[in-house]
Amino acid sequence: MIKSQFKVPDGSYLLSHSVGLMPNSTPTYFEDHFLAPWKNTPHQVWDTWLKDIDNFRKSLSQLLGGTYTSFCPQTNLSSGLVKLLYGLPFRKTQSHVLLTEAAFPSLAYVFSKAGSQCQFIQHDQDVQNLDLWEKALRDDVDMVLITHVHSNTGERLPVQEIIDIAKSLNVITIVDIAQSAGILPISIEKWDADFVIGSCVKWLCGGPGAGFLWVNPNIINQCKPVDVGWFSHENPFEFDIYEFRYADDALRFWGGTPSVAPYVIANNSITELCEYGIEKINKHNQKLTQLWIDALDERWLNDLLEPNQRGGTIILKLDDKCDDLSAKLNTENIHHDIRDRSIRLSPHIYNTEDDVKKVIDCLR
Repeated sequence: MIKSQFKVPDGSYLLSHSVGLMPNSTPTYFEDHFLAPWKNTPHQVWDTWLKDIDNFRKSLSQLLGGTYTSFCPQTNLSSGLVKLLYGLPFRKTQSHVLLTEAAFPSLAYVFSKAGSQCQFIQHDQDVQNLDLWEKALRDDVDMVLITHVHSNTGERLPVQEIIDIAKSLNVITIVDIAQSAGILPISIEKWDADFVIGSCVKWLCGGPGAGFLWVNPNIINQCKPVDVGWFSHENPFEFDIYEFRYADDALRFWGGTPSVAPYVIANNSITELCEYGIEKINKHNQKLTQLWIDALDERWLNDLLEPNQRGGTIILKLDDKCDDLSAKLNTENIHHDIRDRSIRLSPHIYNTEDDVKKVIDCLR
């Protein structure tokens, strides 16, 4: 049983949109790949650690497609976005970026402080409407941030179609997959975006600190990041203080001495999830989600999104009932959270129909 392969707390855990559960194998893997080399062979530990970071990049390639050399480790999405914004080819002093009001606020903060002027698709507009995107993209836009799945609504955007429109207008495309990596099948190569940013703390069950940036190999040589360090160098161990040459792959976006532990942890969880199969995980998630859709009051459900328009999270829009029903779920030890007067519930591969039925019984 897959549930037995994770550190599942008491009750029903439905918070994978926030923090994915730790695989049982993680402590041993971390001991073997991080602590033991540090303890037993400290004189050559960096050889081991850098190999593990390469394995993290290769796991991302297995998960998302593309060559592993197109992935660069980052601490989180915001840090990755800062690096790419200051490394863009033909960077403008003030650029115009299009994004939705439902995008993660942290990224809007980055755009603003980097000198970009944000133009928003409003909350009440239909983000599935491609005519809306095309019209907005024609309005003096240099970049577009496409959030694959909105965290507070659970809505999935038509990423491929938006990218195609943006590319036809020479608009730089950046895709945020923080809420979709690990729960939705993704093919980065097929998308052909310019940049993709993501994190492993949620559906990928990899803990905090293991973010990543993917750079389209067709533009990598045009990118000249400013926030660099010796690991951005073509040869980090050359140690020539008078000459810097960018790494010829996505690692030019890396920086100084890297952290290691988060990527060791995340590599283990990504590898396990790939063994289960992301399509299988998504099918399981959609099956459990549909049980809620069929059973609960339609007025609570956020727009009753079609399966191809939703991510892995179901949003119960409860307004004035929200606090009372949340308290009831807490009484039944059903782990969830609240955003914008709505309850968020996310079934992963380690959840069962019993978890779903407990929610239904409680809210009824």
